[in-house]
Amino acid sequence: MKQILVFFKQFGMDSVSIEYQKVVDLDKWFKGSNNKLFRNLPGFIVSRLKKMICEEEMNALHNDNIDKVGIDYVNAILNDLDITIRMHNENALEGAEKCIFAANHPLGGVDALSFLHCIYQLKGKVVSPSNQFFNYDPNLAPLIVGVNVFGNSSRDQTRIINHTFQSDAQIMIFPAGLVSRKTNGEIKDPEWHKSFVSKAIETKRYVVPTFITGVNTPKFYRISRIRKFFRIKMPVEVLCLPREMLNKKGSTIDLIFGEPIAYNYFDASKRHHEWAQHVRAMVYDMGKSFEASHLQNIN
Repeated sequence: MKQILVFFKQFGMDSVSIEYQKVVDLDKWFKGSNNKLFRNLPGFIVSRLKKMICEEEMNALHNDNIDKVGIDYVNAILNDLDITIRMHNENALEGAEKCIFAANHPLGGVDALSFLHCIYQLKGKVVSPSNQFFNYDPNLAPLIVGVNVFGNSSRDQTRIINHTFQSDAQIMIFPAGLVSRKTNGEIKDPEWHKSFVSKAIETKRYVVPTFITGVNTPKFYRISRIRKFFRIKMPVEVLCLPREMLNKKGSTIDLIFGEPIAYNYFDASKRHHEWAQHVRAMVYDMGKSFEASHLQNIN
């Protein structure tokens, strides 16, 4: 968008109208909702929600890079947010061809973009099964498989999932399916879903355990805690994720890659669910080791 506007200004066409694309559109979402309550929300509540999720800012970020698609779009967003990415132990991946990169999910936006950036830089083509708000951004379409790999799937969705894992692309996945929450003072993912283990065995892929650094603001965890206290099932704290993403401007993200795990490592000694928790524990052990060595280097 910025380049297009500059082009027209060179010819004195400052007032040219460029179509503005809204990837975050609460009015449209609520009007098309099956929920009667959402369809009839008062305008002042919708306006407050728009500010809460930074609708205007998120759409501006998208439109500033609307001419880019796929990994170029990812890199442009990271550049606009001034994100510094540091990779660690990436040399361990040289012998592994087709991989499932499985990581913790601390942030909900910048971590996913940084993960995509790193995998593409190291291994080339990458796709990610996702059922979250990235699905609403058409410029991410080449990188996102918009299906739910963690729950019940239709026949068509199952076919898409199978095709994705059988392809030559690298797979990026957050097995928790949710952003990390604070529990007993620790910020960690909930239990990981077993699907990445099952698919690794089925398609003979390596699993690369990956730890990603970062935390969200206290407000995010506080809203989550209040929701749980009142036993509200809907994860309303996810409305904070766009603001959390914008708040990461100028931050540094570290990605620590573990040794690739061959598919036959996941033998019959454990159920797939147990293996998934085993890999999750490995990821957090990697994180503790990294943070300990990082603190030691600072001191």
